[in-house]
Amino acid sequence: MPFPNQYLSGLSDAEVAAIVENISRERLVTYLQVTADDREALTLYQINGKLSKHIFEIICGFEVALRTRVSESIAEYYPRDDWFRCRKFVMNLTEMHRGNIREVRKRLKAFGQCERPGRVIAGLTFHFWTAMHENKYRDIIWVPHLHKIWPKGENLKQVHKSL
Repeated sequence: MPFPNQYLSGLSDAEVAAIVENISRERLVTYLQVTADDREALTLYQINGKLSKHIFEIICGFEVALRTRVSESIAEYYPRDDWFRCRKFVMNLTEMHRGNIREVRKRLKAFGQCERPGRVIAGLTFHFWTAMHENKYRDIIWVPHLHKIWPKGENLKQVHKSL
């Protein structure tokens, strides 16, 4: 059964072929396995793009909430908004995670932006925030602060796995 697509319906076969060529058959191979028709494969590709956009919006919202809660929890414990400058905290991180913080701070400086806590926090990747839930940080991050941001009874291993 063909998939209706208002954007492709008015295009000639040559125009559809040009789009496929520009995207590449290799990129469309999954869609072409479902349907051998280029037009239908492009429609599936477009549907996937729309679904991905919505999923990405949810993931972005979750990431903002996660970093906000983790940051607030650490800031409350130390107590300072610029916990990423707190030697007592930062020296407990792995070299890689200290490097993540240094990179964000360096990037802000290179772009002439003030090193406000919100900018540094926003500049750290989802991986950084997930890593704060690794078992190696159980005693220095989870126990003193992060367990408080999750529902009572959640354990570190399950939260990290879910993230």
